[in-house]
Amino acid sequence: MNIMKPSKRKKSLMCKGSNRASILILVLWSLGLLTIFALYLGLGVRQRLDFLLRVETRSKLYRIAEAGVKQAAAQIGNFGEESPVALLKDTWSNNVGALSQIPVLDGSFTVGYSYKAGDLYFKDSEADKPGIIYGAADVMSRLNINSASLDELSRLIEYTSGIDSYRAEGIASCIIDWRDADNASLPNGAEDKYYRSLRFSYDCKDFPLENLEELYYIKGMDKNVYDRIKPYITVHGSGRVNINTALAPVFYALGLNDSVVKKILLYRSGEDQVIANSDDCSFSNENSIVAQLSQVYSMSPSEIAQLSNIVADGKTAVFSHTFLISSVAVLDKRTEKCKIECVIEKNLNADVNKAGWILDWKTEFFI
Repeated sequence: MNIMKPSKRKKSLMCKGSNRASILILVLWSLGLLTIFALYLGLGVRQRLDFLLRVETRSKLYRIAEAGVKQAAAQIGNFGEESPVALLKDTWSNNVGALSQIPVLDGSFTVGYSYKAGDLYFKDSEADKPGIIYGAADVMSRLNINSASLDELSRLIEYTSGIDSYRAEGIASCIIDWRDADNASLPNGAEDKYYRSLRFSYDCKDFPLENLEELYYIKGMDKNVYDRIKPYITVHGSGRVNINTALAPVFYALGLNDSVVKKILLYRSGEDQVIANSDDCSFSNENSIVAQLSQVYSMSPSEIAQLSNIVADGKTAVFSHTFLISSVAVLDKRTEKCKIECVIEKNLNADVNKAGWILDWKTEFFI
């Protein structure tokens, strides 16, 4: 049988076709590898660009929020030289034109704080509703947990968090034990023995609290209680409460009852019964608090005694030198935010060449 052998021409064509196919496959593989490499490089570049954009956004937001802090600090610096009192109507406290949605760069800042129903108006008043004040907050409108007594802490925790009096007193006792220098535990309190028994143990601080978040280390404290008491407490200031700016729960913590608290809040809001405007009334000095309130409202001997006791104990003031500034920055048509919270102590000593001191500074980004 004769087998037909391919001609040299056909063999040559077959070899060329095979070579072309091999080259095509090699080219396709090369293109594939180059594509993968290009995608990898592109992804890296994209990640770097995103990172740089986030850094730029954070930097811009921080500068805007910082501008808000400086604006509020300027308002604080301009007050106090001639005024003997600190009031909610002052420009450092309520200044929409200078502290609400102020344009900076391609964004804006707002300095202010929210208050809850029952904070600045009496709880059965028609005006009693949540709101916002555009300005700095008076730190001395709050209860200083480093100097407050056991009863004051217990009353505030019970009133604001809604827990029972036994648990409230237990948490208050633990706060006292945490800050005092001894190792003797109060009833329902906690000292080193308790904290050393925890899985992740530590010692009781035996020193004043330096920030509010430190409360989470203390026995009995949880997020629910912390969130509810936070607007009414501080670790800064003299420990005295400014009766012209104090929030209602702080008055209850000091031991005042409903009738006295109602009269103080009504007196402060003036004839129009609206807080933080030119109509507001003020207590001019500590020694005249009872007399001023008695001239406007009839007060029983019990009510006079309550108010006189906290004045005599040095719990009250009419002026303040420590302020909390909360500045929030946003960019135009963007959702990112930056919040700076700082505590400023105003210098009242003319012999010291300083405007004041920054006692605390916290920065938080929402991106």
